[in-house]
Amino acid sequence: MTKPEGPQVPDVPELSVGVAELKGEVRGLRLAVEQFEPRVTRAERVSTRTAMAATIIAILVVAVGFVGYRGIRSDQEIAQTNQRVDGLCPILALVVGGYDPETRAAGPDRDEYIKSFVVMREAYSNLGCTTPFVPPRQSSS
Repeated sequence: MTKPEGPQVPDVPELSVGVAELKGEVRGLRLAVEQFEPRVTRAERVSTRTAMAATIIAILVVAVGFVGYRGIRSDQEIAQTNQRVDGLCPILALVVGGYDPETRAAGPDRDEYIKSFVVMREAYSNLGCTTPFVPPRQSSS
């Protein structure tokens, strides 16, 4: 009798050995996956925390940059204010120094004149002006 041609079917004991080897390999792979899973989870947590830390650092950098920018702008604004004060103080000293209510006739005009000089004198003191008042002219009678 001749054997039929085609794939050879191994004996049952050889299949049992192959299945046992395959089971062992599957168990090993499952064990490797189970051992690998905590490392992957930890790596994901580290990546998430690193991304959050980078975001917080970026926000802080932007905040510090903004505060620095505003500080520079404030310094520039203060310098401009000082220039304005340096320009306004001599003018206020001249105007307030020339205050003489006797040059106005009694009435509403004189009252407004006095009120406006009170406001200008307050502005002079609020600005911290140190320019001396220009004294009023003496009448030449």
